[in-house]
Amino acid sequence: MKNFILTLVLLVALVGFTQAATVFTEDFESYTDGSVFDDPDWFVNMATYILADDGNVFTSPSNMYAEFLDDSTSGSLIISKGGFDLTDSVVSVSFDFYEPTSSTFGGQLVIWPRSSAGNECADVRFSNGSIQGSTETYTLDEPHHFDLVINLSNTSAGYSTGESVAGYRYDVWFDGVKVIDEKEFRDDPASTDSEVLNAVQFRVFSSNIQQIYVDNIVVRDTPYVQDARIAQNPVPEDDAANVDLAEVLSWDAGTDPATGNPVSVDEYYVYIAGPITDSSQVYDPNVFTDQNLSIASSIISETGSNGGSWTPPAAYLGTDTTYVWCVDQKLTGGTIVPGVNWSFTTIPSVPILNPELPADTTAGIGEDAELSVEATNPFTGDSTGLSYQWMYSQDGVSYSDVGTGPILSIDSAQATDQGYYYCDVTLDSNSETVSSRTAFLIVKETLAHWTLDQADYVGGVHLDIVGGHDADPNGEPTFVTGAGPDEPALGAAKIEADTDAVAGTWNPSETTGQVTVSAWINWDGSGLAQYGNDIIGKFDGYAPDTMMWSIRIRDINSGNAGIRFYNDSGLTVHPQGVIPPNTWTHVAATYAPGEGKVYINGELVATDANAALGTGTESVITIGGSGIFPGAMDEVMIHNYAMSPEDVATLYYQTSQESVCLYPPLVDLNDDCLTDLLDFAILAENWIYCGRVPAAGCD
Repeated sequence: MKNFILTLVLLVALVGFTQAATVFTEDFESYTDGSVFDDPDWFVNMATYILADDGNVFTSPSNMYAEFLDDSTSGSLIISKGGFDLTDSVVSVSFDFYEPTSSTFGGQLVIWPRSSAGNECADVRFSNGSIQGSTETYTLDEPHHFDLVINLSNTSAGYSTGESVAGYRYDVWFDGVKVIDEKEFRDDPASTDSEVLNAVQFRVFSSNIQQIYVDNIVVRDTPYVQDARIAQNPVPEDDAANVDLAEVLSWDAGTDPATGNPVSVDEYYVYIAGPITDSSQVYDPNVFTDQNLSIASSIISETGSNGGSWTPPAAYLGTDTTYVWCVDQKLTGGTIVPGVNWSFTTIPSVPILNPELPADTTAGIGEDAELSVEATNPFTGDSTGLSYQWMYSQDGVSYSDVGTGPILSIDSAQATDQGYYYCDVTLDSNSETVSSRTAFLIVKETLAHWTLDQADYVGGVHLDIVGGHDADPNGEPTFVTGAGPDEPALGAAKIEADTDAVAGTWNPSETTGQVTVSAWINWDGSGLAQYGNDIIGKFDGYAPDTMMWSIRIRDINSGNAGIRFYNDSGLTVHPQGVIPPNTWTHVAATYAPGEGKVYINGELVATDANAALGTGTESVITIGGSGIFPGAMDEVMIHNYAMSPEDVATLYYQTSQESVCLYPPLVDLNDDCLTDLLDFAILAENWIYCGRVPAAGCD
């Protein structure tokens, strides 16, 4: 069984008290998703963990958390301060805890204080919803709150819930309920020495797969338990954004754990503080004593509604500001139940934009394109009172005005429309402006097209009939019959040892970061070079900085050859056995950032979802070079964008005159990618046929 452990290492010594109530907090909000610990308070001796922001695990009081995802390693994550300075002999450690059902073998959380003088241990284990030593259980896939109260002295001590804990013993609270009562952790309870809290350690060990999430760690040198009776269900909800300046704060009374009903409240004490500029203040229990903050408070009488509400003073709330607030409850009988901190951020003073717009888009030459933004006026909650100014740049540096309004329409796009677009959105009431994300419009172009027809071999070069990048062979090529039914008799070039053709060092991906390369090939079935034979490549040599990409025929399996679309690092798409000998076959390779694909005869056959081009932007484009291609080629093309499956199928059809079945019908009984009367006839012919055995099953 895998173990997930929180260890409080306690060194035996006489204690000197100098510190305030909260001695350590960590809510992980200073980190970003996927990052690692860099705080000097942490000592990391663990191979597998990440800091994550799922948004659905701990939505309150914060989103960032530590995810322990361990399948084989052993190690620990330690808060190590060389000895915490304490002002009380009773210490509490609190945190939020979440165990997902994906933790296949269950996680164990062990609280393990010990000292150098002995093997003191507060051993509390949580596994698959069970708490060792307690009849209480918890639900997986839900956040829970944990409090550990340890008495570091040999004298009994009380705390605010009316509980007490004997010397050298500890209580464990889970979701406001005591689940372990006064368990002894010291070998020598008769000792008069007090312990020193030296470290708080999270540990995972053993070899079974588990996931455990931890957040909002607080070490206090005072007893603390998150009371089940605390005020709850705040409005606005905790960590809410874009809260209106006239928002009325409200809450529900806490729950009496003995009855399940709301507690009986005489008065609510409401506290609010702001502006909060440091995220560590949000859940700091001492935030309402910070004299550098603007702090307001009020006493609200219970109205019988099992809750209350409070309206901040006029003009108290400002825009773009984070506030912390809490509600203490004075119960009937006089008991005070302290609240927990909640936070919210008010509406900004600038328009609120959809961060995903405008989206990158593509358009063919002569096609219409459209870019749009979605903006909200924070003061009205709709799109009124806003002005728009679209900006365009071909190079991403120098911008000019191109339009107004939330939608920018580009009619009959041309190559000169390709480039970068963003929109400035302005609040008319205060002239505050915010800029949208920058989108890139690709105007789809064929950058080069070498027909390799004899008719387009002029002046010793294969003409590029669209881009002017003529390809110069080393010798005089031989021309053969081309690929499609409409190809001329001498519509393709046979590639031989001296007829591979160089077409310059230009970079097809320079402006878009994308590319599609395609060709019709007819492999003659002869042997291939050890590392394959080029169809076309932008390639000077096998190194990331001497090539960008290469498409080559390589490896023979059962008489058919494979295709490789790759560079020397970061791009490898290599379907095997897809090229038959002595047959015209269409090959297309596409690249968009992060993804490379290979299509054969218009159909996708391989994908690399972690692809990258090489950096050799000055390398040479060669048709049939680097291990000369053994056979003939026709209709070699380069495009400035990553073609869609529909684009590739259309390109294949242009030469072959054969359509591609990209979207097979649900009911196609004769496999012709068409649902028609023939399918109905097949269905009718087999109507009421039963193939069950025995035949009685057909009755």
